[in-house]
Amino acid sequence: MTSLDSVEKVIIHKQLLYLREKALHELDQERTFTRDENPLKESLDFGDYGKATYDLDMGLLSQDAVRHVLRMIENALLKLEEGTYGTCDRCRRNIHPGRLEAIPYTPYCVECQALLEKDER
Repeated sequence: MTSLDSVEKVIIHKQLLYLREKALHELDQERTFTRDENPLKESLDFGDYGKATYDLDMGLLSQDAVRHVLRMIENALLKLEEGTYGTCDRCRRNIHPGRLEAIPYTPYCVECQALLEKDER
């Protein structure tokens, strides 16, 4: 477990809250666009329909990605409260501070992330 002083905890907490608000805002914008600007509502020829379907699918994939990041942010906030922030979920070793600075909600150290990505291929 990474030992954090109270100032570091406050800074990380504020950063995670900011990222959470940003993700929630992005989800809200995507939902609004999908609802209000849905190109499938219009009468389209086959070519336009195919592109509109593709665009809509990409928007939904984007929403899934944002929801995934949002879950990781929520998990990082919980770990911060529990005092386990900065510990890899897989190997339980400390995550390098540079990685946490770059991706404050990451649940994995670089080595474990690489292994997980390799397994996904």
